[in-house]
Amino acid sequence: NIPSWSSHQWTIGSIVSLHQGIAFLLANHLYLVAVNMTTNEMINSYRYDHFWEVRNGHKVFMNPFNKGVCRNCFEFWWYQDRSAQA
Repeated sequence: NIPSWSSHQWTIGSIVSLHQGIAFLLANHLYLVAVNMTTNEMINSYRYDHFWEVRNGHKVFMNPFNKGVCRNCFEFWWYQDRSAQA
């Protein structure tokens, strides 16, 4: 005999799964804000030479835009110098 789930259990399961997905996206984007990167830069960082330095003969990832977590968050949420982007 195979146990069956009621529609109520499926609804709760769907809501929990949806919330987990949203929580993951939120956490990922908060991380990107904290390190001052875009989603594209994160995914394609291996393509961009300005993210890589050679140290002791090895390529090491370095984000030249990272100003520290506090300053990155401050600049993202409160202060944005839009004239510098023009």
